Amino acid sequence: KLPGTIIYRFTEKTSSTPTFLTEEGNCMTVKKILLIAAVMLVFFAFVGGKTVITMWVYDEMAANEEMELVKAQKEFMKRNPTVELKIENVPNRGLMEKFITASLAGVAPDIIHVSTTWAVELGAIGTLLPLNDYIYASGKDKEILKSAIDSSTLDGNIYALPWISDATALIINKTAFEKAGINYSRDTAMNWSEFLEVAKKLTHDDQYGFGIRSGRGAAYGWFPWLYANGGSLFSPDGTKVTFNEPEGKEAFKFYTDLFTTHKVIPPGAIAYDTWDDIRNSFLGGRIAMYIAGDWEIAPLRAANAAFEIDVIPHPMQVRRAASLGGSSLGIWSGSKAKDAAWAWLDFLTSAENMKVAFSYGRFPSRVDALDSGFINDPLIEQFIREFPYGINHASLVGDYSRTVLGDAFTSVLVYGENPDIALDKAAKTIQEALNEVLGK
Repeated sequence: KLPGTIIYRFTEKTSSTPTFLTEEGNCMTVKKILLIAAVMLVFFAFVGGKTVITMWVYDEMAANEEMELVKAQKEFMKRNPTVELKIENVPNRGLMEKFITASLAGVAPDIIHVSTTWAVELGAIGTLLPLNDYIYASGKDKEILKSAIDSSTLDGNIYALPWISDATALIINKTAFEKAGINYSRDTAMNWSEFLEVAKKLTHDDQYGFGIRSGRGAAYGWFPWLYANGGSLFSPDGTKVTFNEPEGKEAFKFYTDLFTTHKVIPPGAIAYDTWDDIRNSFLGGRIAMYIAGDWEIAPLRAANAAFEIDVIPHPMQVRRAASLGGSSLGIWSGSKAKDAAWAWLDFLTSAENMKVAFSYGRFPSRVDALDSGFINDPLIEQFIREFPYGINHASLVGDYSRTVLGDAFTSVLVYGENPDIALDKAAKTIQEALNEVLGK
């Protein structure tokens, strides 16, 4: 902790200039604070004749010397002897708030590892640097998945470089399919009518064809259905809610009807709050299909399921679609070493360093990831094949939107509200929140 750490507590107003108290109890003006921060920033950016860049990364990805990120860090400094790269492990919980606070104080890291959904929010408030010039000059726009780049873009500004991606697909009980005499394709997606027919055939005795999570989880699971029907969460400029347009209402009704009308989802699904809940239902033979990402494969295998598992494409309607998640790398807008920071991002996301992401069981956001030679798991391959169809739900109110839409699902599935009315209510609530963020 730096000496004189500032406590944000206003002192008694004695002048027109607001002052703060330091831990030592001395008064400091805002101008003085900013001056000190600026001096410190320049000092830490250039030490011993080297350009110093700092990076915050979550999930303990640089916890020891044997980790591939640390090895890449050393190789980067070896190739760039005038640059010193410092990596700090920071907990994911509270990371966004911590970065905003550090940015306002003028002491943020040059590079931050962020969840994909955070990039546009941080960019919109001016804490992240638009990377368009760097990305196009380096050719990264051709190397990185377009869908991943789009998830970090707002009003044409690309606020982070995608590093790691994950996509959802349909996990199935292959044995149950075979017993029901159902043929399926690992390459061609079912349309909604075909999916419903399959779900009905798989619903018998104590088994149901499909499973969903409740609340926010239901919203996350619904997004690919919305996209597949040609709908969207927001307008291209991110200023207008669009999920309650006809395409969205049709997708919302189809999804909720699986529970309320067709009854191919078990009644207990309204209590499937976590991934553990829905996974255990699948392993117990209660449901035969559910939508999730590659993170489910390891625990499913560890559980030694009594049946064979497979992964197939999302059901489609007017187009193929999947939910795209992951994490990206942003450069602080106040960095004094932007070029050096970009050099590290360029190096870390290169074909040469795909091994870094793979070493953590993650997948690089590169178009050539599937052909990298690192993947020899047919189930994992299926998720990567969904990458080109992935769409992220990032927006200025992305996380809040999931909560509100989750409430809409609850109102329909639990309380029997009309789907159109529930969706319109959610749209109104989210639009009001969005307008507030936009200052309207």
